[in-house]
Amino acid sequence: MTSAPRTDILPEAPHALTPTAALAALDVSALNGLADDEVDRRRQSHGPNTIVSRRRMSALVVFAHQFMSPVVYLLVARRGWPSRSANWRKAARLPPCSPSIR
Repeated sequence: MTSAPRTDILPEAPHALTPTAALAALDVSALNGLADDEVDRRRQSHGPNTIVSRRRMSALVVFAHQFMSPVVYLLVARRGWPSRSANWRKAARLPPCSPSIR
């Protein structure tokens, strides 16, 4: 495993730099890019430029994870609310959370 990327190269707000200033802070040429020896050195210090994929989850696991959210329980509670009222037709659908304006 490689070490964490260095954050001391750029200033605290690199997004506020102009493109020229960002290139100068990283010691990179916009026309030529990095020299081969600099690429090798940066790969040694930062690791390869790859994205590690995570293990795929089955559909059943994804479905089970949906019930970890409190929003699901709020929707279930909201669904059961009109069934307690006298109007049983409202119990057949999910009513709006706010009163309708007509």
